[in-house]
Amino acid sequence: SVLARAAFEITVPTIANAAKLGEIEELKGITENVIVGSLIPIGSGTVDIFMKSNTKK
Repeated sequence: SVLARAAFEITVPTIANAAKLGEIEELKGITENVIVGSLIPIGSGTVDIFMKSNTKK
């Protein structure tokens, strides 16, 4: 991922090259989520809740 590479390589060229290539960051790893301040995808950060809607159209 772009942010994981940027965390361990030279940041500006890594992000600039990713932007030039149109890479998309999906925030699936621990490093990327820590950088942006989101829940990390382990433990309680891995739960997704889906509910059926009872409304009729």
